[in-house]
Amino acid sequence: MNVRYEIWYEDNSDEHDWVDAKEEKAGEYTALYTFEEAEQYTIIIHVEDEEDLHEHEEHIVDVKL
Repeated sequence: MNVRYEIWYEDNSDEHDWVDAKEEKAGEYTALYTFEEAEQYTIIIHVEDEEDLHEHEEHIVDVKL
């Protein structure tokens, strides 16, 4: 299974960061990312399996530095 995070903030919506996640435990994925600005970010979690089936889930987070 391939898990990636797509991350951007509203003022920079043309530039998306892509971060590959690593499976640490069965079904638990982690990745390191440093937020550069105190902004509201959109994070889309993309999951693709061995048969190229693709699912995604969108989350909004408020980052305060």
